[in-house]
Amino acid sequence: MILLLFSLSFNFAVASHDLGGGVRVTPSQVQAIEQQLPRTTQAKAYYHWTSFETGMRWQAQRQLNAGEVAFYNKPTGQLQAYGPGLYFSENPTDSKVFGALRMQFEIAAGTYIYDQQVVQKVIGKSLNDTQMAKLGEVIPFIRKLTQTWYVGNHPNHFRNISIGAIQGDSFINWTRGSKSYELERALQEAGKRDGRFMHLESLLQLSIYMDGISFYRALKVNPQNPWAEFEPHNFERFRKARQDFIAKQLSEQKLGIARGSNQNVGSWAQIQVEQILPQIHRQVSGDGSEPWRLEGIRAGGDREGKTFQVTPEQLMELKANPYLTVESKPLSNGNHLVSYHYPDVFHVEKVMSRLSPQLQNTLKSTSRERLWQDSNLRQSLNRRIIRELLTESFTRLGAQNTEAHLKSVEMLRELVSIHPFTDFNGRSLRLYSEMGNVEMKLEVPYSFLNDLDILTSKEKYAELLRAGTNARNVL
Repeated sequence: MILLLFSLSFNFAVASHDLGGGVRVTPSQVQAIEQQLPRTTQAKAYYHWTSFETGMRWQAQRQLNAGEVAFYNKPTGQLQAYGPGLYFSENPTDSKVFGALRMQFEIAAGTYIYDQQVVQKVIGKSLNDTQMAKLGEVIPFIRKLTQTWYVGNHPNHFRNISIGAIQGDSFINWTRGSKSYELERALQEAGKRDGRFMHLESLLQLSIYMDGISFYRALKVNPQNPWAEFEPHNFERFRKARQDFIAKQLSEQKLGIARGSNQNVGSWAQIQVEQILPQIHRQVSGDGSEPWRLEGIRAGGDREGKTFQVTPEQLMELKANPYLTVESKPLSNGNHLVSYHYPDVFHVEKVMSRLSPQLQNTLKSTSRERLWQDSNLRQSLNRRIIRELLTESFTRLGAQNTEAHLKSVEMLRELVSIHPFTDFNGRSLRLYSEMGNVEMKLEVPYSFLNDLDILTSKEKYAELLRAGTNARNVL
């Protein structure tokens, strides 16, 4: 008799579902509840905001698996005002508190809707929030909480998940204004599980590798493989460098581009010149040798006759640049043919006051003939010019109490005007500027035409970068 009673008790425990608090429901009660619960009459989209990493994983999986739903079904007391489960809303912006990326999923027509009166009638008890959540793991119902909010506890609800853009939406709307580099990091992580995301991340990196105009041309000329329009090996090296630096800037091991409030400006400037700029250039260029250029550079190439055309306003901006030695020739259309030299031993007059007295004396006392004949001396002095100009620029700008994004633009313009490297100047210096923005948690600026960095005023260039960044994020 005792064995029979134990067996009956054991079978009941296994067959029934424990909702906690001494409440259990039997299969027949489950069936009765299902028969009486109301149902949705049509399929409908709902929204849930989550982190970039989680959202990209869901996008790759296209659903939440049972293990993930079980995680949300654990009572934590945090953001669970109506008990455990995954919260979602009819309103696309309601659940921003849960993360940075909006996800969308569809609740199918015919889905059960929880009704407390039905449940109480069947089992004779009124359930609390935790017990309702446990019952929701058994019966795939959704529970309406407010006019727009719902909670679900069953994996059946969370299928056909996608990033929750709606018609006319922009990047800013469905990412809660998050930064583009956070999206890139999320795509990179998602790409480890789904190659489509790796492809998209690579395409975004390609749009940064060259300016927007060049990227657009590549897409038009070779839409199936725009990567082939650039140097693939250089691009992959740039992409890897950028991924590494973004990861570092988002961790506790930052590069140190942003000067700390208590950091001496001189020591900060020295770190930029001696460590950070060379490190970025090495990873972008693949060249581990001394980074500073040995010879002069003439814009447009190293052969006479290579010039480009600018407007009168652009010519004025170039001539006002304190680093450039500009040559121009007027055209009949009102524009000018222009070439210019970046600072070197033969084009140093405009920057002389920015150099140390010792270097000034050496340059003034050394004849042009000797500089032409003695390549070792010429190259050594060119390196000194570059290092001193960089140090002076970092020290001066680092001490300024300027708005962060304007200081970033001005610093980029000065670095480009100094042109410290033999090659990979634009990519290395823009990456340096971008990583400074990431470190300060600012959006990374996007340029549709890189040549405008020194052809326009810093205020106008900042405005163009802001407009370009907003346009890219919307696209």
